[in-house]
Amino acid sequence: MLISIKKDALNDPKDKFLFRPETLSSLRKIADHGHNLMIEDEAISPQQKEMLEQEDVPFESNGKFDYELSAKDEKLEIVQDSKSILASDSWEAIVKFFTLEARKAYLER
Repeated sequence: MLISIKKDALNDPKDKFLFRPETLSSLRKIADHGHNLMIEDEAISPQQKEMLEQEDVPFESNGKFDYELSAKDEKLEIVQDSKSILASDSWEAIVKFFTLEARKAYLER
């Protein structure tokens, strides 16, 4: 699964040169669960790119993505096929969405 992460989801709204709080650790957790991350080169500064590399957060520059992560009104938002799937104030719900397995139940008679 490829997740496109937009500039507004990465950058702190108060300081365009810094990541939002918990961004690096959250991206690492998502990547550790086998998901690929896509961050366009123009979305991050050279310093931010260096930080991602230092924290060993793998990412691609392009590709066909399954989900898009952006920010709207300071909330992080997961979008799939132009439909909002989840909006959250923090990375915690975003990480859970991508890392927790969906439980499926069925009834047999």
